[in-house]
Amino acid sequence: MATAETTRPSLQPTAQIARRPIHPMLVPLPIVCFIGALVTDIAYWRTAEIMWADISAWLLLAGPIMGVLAGIAGLIDFLELDAEKRRTTWDWLNTPS
Repeated sequence: MATAETTRPSLQPTAQIARRPIHPMLVPLPIVCFIGALVTDIAYWRTAEIMWADISAWLLLAGPIMGVLAGIAGLIDFLELDAEKRRTTWDWLNTPS
């Protein structure tokens, strides 16, 4: 019986900076922005200081922008795979565990 590790294709990222993959670096940023927006909204609710509302607005602007950039980097990595790896990866992503 083949294990899941032997059936998955080797996915080497192509979008890199200084031989470091870009996509894994960008994925956490929108998550942090949205959590930060929640925290600053709570701080504004508790203190009524407008600074917290301003910070929250900037975080809500930065979150989707960083999400789009992470998506683009992931799409570049995905599209640079050869056809067989791309098909196998797509099948693996759409298969329920």
